[in-house]
Amino acid sequence: MEFLRDPIWQFLSVVVAVVALLLTYLLFRMQQNQKKISYEVISSRAAISVGDEVKGRIQILLDGTPVNDVYLVILKICNTGNIPILSTEYDQPITFNFGKGSKVLDVEIFDSMPSDIRVSVKIDIEKIVLEPLLLNSKDSFKLKVMLTNFRDEINASARIVGVKQILSHQLLFTSILNIL
Repeated sequence: MEFLRDPIWQFLSVVVAVVALLLTYLLFRMQQNQKKISYEVISSRAAISVGDEVKGRIQILLDGTPVNDVYLVILKICNTGNIPILSTEYDQPITFNFGKGSKVLDVEIFDSMPSDIRVSVKIDIEKIVLEPLLLNSKDSFKLKVMLTNFRDEINASARIVGVKQILSHQLLFTSILNIL
């Protein structure tokens, strides 16, 4: 037992105690009821773009409408909390705004978990509005959004009981680090 009096063992015991306290606190925070919605930009890229050197010679039509460029943005929306968000808890629906001057051309819902989530989306020029829906913990779905005049600007907003803000995937990791 004499070796336990060595300073290195005392230091290691303090480190183990601090780690144990941090893990206890983290587990406590994870077990609390939390409502969270987050989104992740899976992909954001130009699908079609006409360069300046041939702009006057080439015309791109999308469903009969001329466009200069078409961008494809894929978003994943997920209930990252541990309790359900009911459709009756929405004061303002989830809205994704793609910046001034952009125009939403089309939206497609795919890859939902579970597969029977009923997602309804309305297009409103430079934004999309998701109708209130039930999202159980870990429920998710993806949106394929086609845009023109997109400048890599995505802002999400909503007013839902118990949800402070809709977190982007990057902000979600920052908030986890803040818990630690």
